[in-house]
Amino acid sequence: MSLIGLEQHYYTSSPGKVFELLVQGQTANPVIVVDELDKASSEARFPPANALYQLLESETAKRFCDQSCLHVKLDASRISWVVTANYLSAIPVPILSRLTTFYVPSPTRAERIQIASTVYRDLRRQMAWGKRFGPTLPQRTARTLADLAGSVRPMKSLLRLACANAYLRKSSAVEAFDVEQALRCAMPMPDLEQLEAGGHA
Repeated sequence: MSLIGLEQHYYTSSPGKVFELLVQGQTANPVIVVDELDKASSEARFPPANALYQLLESETAKRFCDQSCLHVKLDASRISWVVTANYLSAIPVPILSRLTTFYVPSPTRAERIQIASTVYRDLRRQMAWGKRFGPTLPQRTARTLADLAGSVRPMKSLLRLACANAYLRKSSAVEAFDVEQALRCAMPMPDLEQLEAGGHA
């Protein structure tokens, strides 16, 4: 519904994002990002991926009709689609056949170090207590974070705990020791990238 609108016989009928972008937007060729399509349930009565069949096919996209105003035809063929997923096996084959697939590998150690430094800078800028700490994360601390197993997703929460530990120590630098302390007190968080697709929640 968020993409192609809701039919008129529903009292909450409204146009979808595609209609809004093409009618009210500034360009005829917007970029739409569909994040983690593999997490959209295919067992639902109306699988969310179904909305993409018409939109990803150039010929049918040229005659796109939003569900809230079926009498209006729009050319949605110039939209650029970016679809992300963790597991291709969870995406219907007809959808995959309409896409060009690119594999993005996990970050290297050097990239993880850079990510840790970036997360620290963002955290320092966003938090009121951020000014207490130096502008850059010590390299040893960044390396300690980079060497942790799993994805980089839990890094922000762990770094926040490490900052709290450094704050309590009245230190102006977040040291590797603070990360180790944060690991001891942090509640174990599941690494979503390591979980098998299709498991139970």
